[in-house]
Formats: sequence, structure tokens, C-alpha cells
Amino acid sequence: MKNGKAKMDVTAYFENTVSEFKGSYNPNLNLPEMIEFIINHISAWNK
Repeated sequence: MKNGKAKMDVTAYFENTVSEFKGSYNPNLNLPEMIEFIINHISAWNK
């Protein structure tokens, strides 16, 4: 993905990822677990 596109989409991407995380996984997970989940998503997304 091109950098300009990635920068424009990153806010929506984070919002969607957090919503997906809360809906599909355990909404009671703590912040470090959520951060790790998002970092893993970003790593896969940037490959």
C-alpha cells in the first residue's frame, strides 16, 4: 500500500480494528492485549 493512502486510512483502520477486536474477541481484554493485537494487525497489513 502506498504511504499517502496508508496515512489517510490509518484512523479509520484503527477504529475498524478496535471495533472488530471488541466485537469478535473478548471485550474485557485489557489495553496491553489490545495494543498487541493491533500491532500484529499492522505488521500483517504492511507486508
